[in-house]
Amino acid sequence: MEYNKKITEWKHKKEIQLYENPIEYGIPPYSKTSSSKKINVRTTYDKMDLRDKISSDKRRKNYYTRKIYYLADLAIHNDLNTFITLTFSDPVTDYSAAQHEWDLFLKRVKYKVGKNFKYIAVHELQKKRGNVYHFHFLCNLGYFPVKELERLWGKGFVYIEHIKQKEKLKQIMYSFKYITKDILNEHENGKRNTARKIYCSRNLDKPTIKKRFTTETPEDIIFENMEQIIDTGFYDMKSYQGMKINSVDFIKIRKE
Repeated sequence: MEYNKKITEWKHKKEIQLYENPIEYGIPPYSKTSSSKKINVRTTYDKMDLRDKISSDKRRKNYYTRKIYYLADLAIHNDLNTFITLTFSDPVTDYSAAQHEWDLFLKRVKYKVGKNFKYIAVHELQKKRGNVYHFHFLCNLGYFPVKELERLWGKGFVYIEHIKQKEKLKQIMYSFKYITKDILNEHENGKRNTARKIYCSRNLDKPTIKKRFTTETPEDIIFENMEQIIDTGFYDMKSYQGMKINSVDFIKIRKE
C-alpha cells in the first residue's frame, strides 16, 4: 500500500503533508537473517573528520529545531499551562546526580497529585556558572503553592509562571530555548554532550495521524481552508548522505 497525504490532527490545528513521490507502507521488515544486504554502521561523532562533524551538527540542530515545534504543539494539545524552573542551592555539575534528583522529584509529585500529572521537561547547563544544571518544565499542575513545591523538590529554589492563553505558543517556544542553547554551545566547543535533553511523561495525549492516497493539490486544500490557514510551504526529504529522496508540501490549518 502507499500514501501521498499525511494528516496530523491536533486539538488546536491540523497539519497536512503532501508528498511528491508516494510512500509505501505495510511492507514486512527486512529479514535480519539475510546476508544479501550489508548493514551500514555510522561513524561515531568523535571519530568524524571536521567536514562530517559540521554536517552532523547541522542535521542535529535541524532535528532539535523540528522537535521543539513538536513539543510546543504537544504542550498545547495537553493543556500544559504551568512553567516551572528547579534550581540547586548547592551547584550540581554532574549530569547523573542532577538526573537522579529529578527522578526523585517526579516520584514525590506523582505521589502528591496522582498519576494524571503530565509534563515536558528540559535541562539547562549554565555555562557562565561553571556548567551547573537546572531543570525547566511545562506541566498541568495549575495552581500549586510554591512552598509545597519547594518542599517536594528539596534541593533549592522553585520558580512558577502560568502561561498566558493569548501568547501560549510564543511562551512555550521560549521555554524550550534551552535545548538549542546547549546544542550551540556544543558546536562552539567541538564536543557533543550525550546527556538526555528532553523528558516527557508517558501519559501525554498524542495527535491522531492518518495516511491516504489523494489527487488533491496544495492549492485545492488552501482554497478549501482559506480563512483558517496558519502557514504553508515545502521542504525536501534527504537521506543520511544528504541526497534528496522526496519533496513535501505542507499546510497548517487552524481549528475553531
